[in-house]
Amino acid sequence: MHTTAQRTSTRSGAPLRRYPKTPTTKTELLVRIDREWERLNRLVLYYTPTQWEAPIASGWSPKQHIGHISAWEQWLVGHHLRGEPGHLALGLADDPAFSAHDLDRINELIADHASTQPIETVLEESRATHQTTRDIIAAMSWDEIMNLLYEDGPMGRPRLDWILGNTAEHYLEHWQWLPVV
Repeated sequence: MHTTAQRTSTRSGAPLRRYPKTPTTKTELLVRIDREWERLNRLVLYYTPTQWEAPIASGWSPKQHIGHISAWEQWLVGHHLRGEPGHLALGLADDPAFSAHDLDRINELIADHASTQPIETVLEESRATHQTTRDIIAAMSWDEIMNLLYEDGPMGRPRLDWILGNTAEHYLEHWQWLPVV
């Protein structure tokens, strides 16, 4: 999920959604997720330890960006697909930000957590979380992916929107924030 500033701008000034159409099949969805995941990982492949830790224009280090992406994939799986409370899905202590849906504060908690972890831990958790997320999506039927979540509220959208927002579109967004080396 994105902070207010991240939702409205990118490094290039381009709209966040790169793809003109929403996927219409699970295969198309998985191809998009895989493409953007590989693109993100190619970008960070050669970062030095100093580059991983150094704050960039967004204020976060690349390590915090990767930890953030991983945390929101955990949120997707735990909260939106399995129904766990948000803080448990993220592996964080409960905080008033969760009941208030304060995304900026939640992102701050995620970034703070990532900053205290060794880069090897952040990267391993990122890979493992991504693989779990992808495996769960691959096992879902297209009908399950298109089912509405939260039908009784303003956030009643198909799971597909939550999946894209916490995978391919999220990787693309952060790819645009990260430095090219």
